[in-house]
Amino acid sequence: MSSQKTEKIVLFNSAGTALKGVVADLKDLRGSTGITKINSTQIFGGSSPSKISLTLLFKAWSDPIKEVEAPLRKLMEWAVPQALAQQGVLTGLVTGAKAANRRNIVNYLLPSTAPRLVSFRYGQRYFQKMVIESISEPLTSPRDKDDHYTSCSVGITLATLKSLERKDIAPYFRQGTWNPQA
Repeated sequence: MSSQKTEKIVLFNSAGTALKGVVADLKDLRGSTGITKINSTQIFGGSSPSKISLTLLFKAWSDPIKEVEAPLRKLMEWAVPQALAQQGVLTGLVTGAKAANRRNIVNYLLPSTAPRLVSFRYGQRYFQKMVIESISEPLTSPRDKDDHYTSCSVGITLATLKSLERKDIAPYFRQGTWNPQA
């Protein structure tokens, strides 16, 4: 056997022995942690947009289509983009560059239309300029003989467009006239 092969085998055996030692040491560390009082102090690193979860109850008293299904459909329409571009951003940029139309470059970078913003008042609280992030439609809701919902409990999650700071809270509690355009 050549001396080079012997060196490799010795090195391999040494590495294997060392690895077994590391594995044994790691087993000894099971249940331990590196967290200490010093390195566990939380530091504020930012916040996400605020979210509100709601349960909306729809009940048909005379017309299931108008009283349950139409409002549910409208909510679903508000929750999705108003329009999605058929082509990708790169294709749009190439098209825009060929057209040499600088004004429309932004339209090619952001080719789709965002979902509608919603606002509502609940008691004396005003919630404005929010997006519907999710809607849960319980498919097992009661239905009439024509298969239309007669009642429906819909869970939705709304989110603000940006993170809120202290001064942003006051408008949610203001008294006075409801102005959804504010």
